[in-house]
Amino acid sequence: VEVEREKVPFMWMIFWGLLLFVFFDFRINGIVFTPDFVGFFLVWLGIIRCRGIQTFARYHWTALVACVFSGGGYVFTGFTEYTSYLGELELSFTLVRTVLQAVVTYVIVKGMVELETNTGQNLKSRGLFYAWLLMEVVSACGTVLTYLLDSLLVSIITIIVSVIGVVWYLVKFYQCLKMISRDGISVQPRSSKE
Repeated sequence: VEVEREKVPFMWMIFWGLLLFVFFDFRINGIVFTPDFVGFFLVWLGIIRCRGIQTFARYHWTALVACVFSGGGYVFTGFTEYTSYLGELELSFTLVRTVLQAVVTYVIVKGMVELETNTGQNLKSRGLFYAWLLMEVVSACGTVLTYLLDSLLVSIITIIVSVIGVVWYLVKFYQCLKMISRDGISVQPRSSKE
């Protein structure tokens, strides 16, 4: 397999977009310094550069939708942060964002599975899938339970288990990317001359 090292950084762009912006928030006095829409934009940029992975070519728009939605939410939240009528609207926004995050991260999993299948390299994408499954089930259940029960204990448990799920997902994705970098697996379409 020919090494195309200049294309591998785009896969890392996906990783860093998820790590620094989508999964973790850095806030000071209510100001978000790592907005989700920046992370989804980086994920989208990374995905569109990896055209050789059909899943990415077909579903790149999911990251763009997540970027636009979370960007709109970021602007909206900034203007309504001090009002008291956000209750159900905030819940709706959180649920839609949770679904969009689940879809985008699943597209990444399917892309890694496809790359593993097409190259015959063991990228350990099955572990990435299980990490995704844990992360999203906990996120969905935790979001619903937190709003239904409004309990501090439920919130704390959800946060702890969610962090474990996110870290596990990121570790598995990191392992896939290290194998791609090490083995020089091409993420671009093969030319018709081959």
